[in-house]
Amino acid sequence: HSYGAFMVANLLIHSKNLFCCGIARSGAYNRTMTPFGFQTERRSFWKVPKIYTKMSPFFTLHKDMRPILLIHGAEDENRGTYTDQSVRMFAALRSIGVVSRLVVLPYEGHRYRARESIMHCLAETEFWLRKYCVDKRKYSTSYDVAPDELRSATAPIATIATHIQPGDSQVNL
Repeated sequence: HSYGAFMVANLLIHSKNLFCCGIARSGAYNRTMTPFGFQTERRSFWKVPKIYTKMSPFFTLHKDMRPILLIHGAEDENRGTYTDQSVRMFAALRSIGVVSRLVVLPYEGHRYRARESIMHCLAETEFWLRKYCVDKRKYSTSYDVAPDELRSATAPIATIATHIQPGDSQVNL
């Protein structure tokens, strides 16, 4: 969650075949979108642009990455992890063919509070781990990674973005 999601993305990018998949919740993947500092970095993007771009998983994505599940609250109030971080990361992942899924939880902020959202996160997590870790099947590059039962059972609870095209500026929630 949060900085942990940032670390998950970096681990999947920089450690080939060490992990079978990743789950990242409410993360910041493009540090240039937080130009006035993050974590312990107090210098602005304009003072140290190389640090911001080098640390950003967004700029080092590659098609051989393992599958990644992105989950984000639609109303994330944390100034470093606005929902657009996950939306753009998902679009970038899809544009290079990485198996990925984006789940946006309506009415949720940086920390998920509603019972339905928490249960939905658990269901998505269980499905993802079963599909890409427990079953150890070769993963698909299909845009449609969830079974119909999961999608229909949870559609009223969360928006599942599976067909965002590169360049899309928003996801309708």
